[in-house]
Amino acid sequence: AGGARGTRRRPRDWVVDTLLFLAAVTFALLVIGGRLESSTPPPTWLFTADVIAGAVGCAGLWLRRRWPVGLALVLVVLSTFSETVSGALVVGMLTVAIHRPPRTTAAVFALSVVAALVYVVLRPEPGIPAWLLFMIGLVVQSAAVGWGLFIHFRRQLVLSLRDRANRAETEAQLRAEQAQQRARDEI
Repeated sequence: AGGARGTRRRPRDWVVDTLLFLAAVTFALLVIGGRLESSTPPPTWLFTADVIAGAVGCAGLWLRRRWPVGLALVLVVLSTFSETVSGALVVGMLTVAIHRPPRTTAAVFALSVVAALVYVVLRPEPGIPAWLLFMIGLVVQSAAVGWGLFIHFRRQLVLSLRDRANRAETEAQLRAEQAQQRARDEI
């Protein structure tokens, strides 16, 4: 959890954070490019708000280790009108699923589903049925949450196996010391 516990980020954490940031920025730029080439672009004010929300969302990813739930909630709110924040939202949902309890993950995920419904109502896509747009968002977010939960539970399993191995090693050392003590007592 790198910065989540107040420790310094390891080089691996910086690489992961940078790659996730770049992926979210790339997605946002692709969305912006698609909107600029669209035959029915959104109103200028909405496009500007969308781009600002996407920039804020992507920049916020640098805080994801410290405040995963808070960041995810901000991204969920922004996603009610912003398409460019979608990549950052997926990363935020993944982070919550990895670093927070499943109950918290489920609550944030439920809010993101509501936000997706709001988005398809507020910003219908010409030529794409609203239900299909909603389902695409739901599948992508579900995949991110599912992958995050897989990582979460795998980490818990590894920690429990390490703990079990440490206890077994300690018990073995204790038994060896007791056997040595019995041997000394017999002598």
